[in-house]
Amino acid sequence: MNQRIQRLLEKVFRQDIFPEPVSIKCDPFEDRFAEPVRNAKRLTDYMLTQPVVIHDESELAGLIRFNATPVPADLFPRLGHNSFGEACSHYYRKPQENLCTFEWQHSNPDLAKVISSGLHGYIDEINKSRKKLVGKLEHLNFLTGLEIFIQGLEQRVEQYRACCIAKSEETTDPERKTALRRMARNLEQVPMHPARNFEEA
Repeated sequence: MNQRIQRLLEKVFRQDIFPEPVSIKCDPFEDRFAEPVRNAKRLTDYMLTQPVVIHDESELAGLIRFNATPVPADLFPRLGHNSFGEACSHYYRKPQENLCTFEWQHSNPDLAKVISSGLHGYIDEINKSRKKLVGKLEHLNFLTGLEIFIQGLEQRVEQYRACCIAKSEETTDPERKTALRRMARNLEQVPMHPARNFEEA
């Protein structure tokens, strides 16, 4: 274990390293949106409102808590999503394309696909699916929700990239400056584009 990891480990034992979640105020007009679009919009708004934190010892970006109200608690109440029963009938202990073997609200995403295609690859798939699903409003709303959230993730990644750049300009430690600039370069590539090496993956 190197010194940086040791310092990070000590920090984890001393304090909660996750930023305190910030609630958002939802626009009541969004209640008129189709459920997948509304959920994606609110989840994205929540995500983009959260503090951007990169600890001095860290070389990974992305710390966030999803337990503030009203979002996402109203999206995923303890009794479950209103379509959980239907989803369960299709996916519970029935893996499909290496995705969604789950119980309750836990699933195993196909990370290899994200690494090899990037989230822009998913946008391409969404657009191809739209062409096949013309006129099927429920399906199209679901695809729109996915696209909204992916676009939100892209904005969140940019928040972290900007934070890395700002921190690299503030630090006087040449080793840390190099690490932060490398992190910023990595975030220009992933997760939106395919990973080109182990570190990006």
